[in-house]
Amino acid sequence: MNNPWDTIREAIEQSRSLDRAVQHSAYALGSVLKGKLRYSSHSDLVAMKKELADYNMHTREWKTK
Repeated sequence: MNNPWDTIREAIEQSRSLDRAVQHSAYALGSVLKGKLRYSSHSDLVAMKKELADYNMHTREWKTK
């Protein structure tokens, strides 16, 4: 029988690995999205605009929440 803690640790590591992959993909997709935002859905654009409200382009930093 498997130790439940090993299963939990494995699930956490998989989650961390997936998060790193998503972050890398987001970085790569940023340049692809430029110029194509007009083809995005309204709800996606609203969510992106809300997220970008926390970004200061002059200091290149995100506001802390």
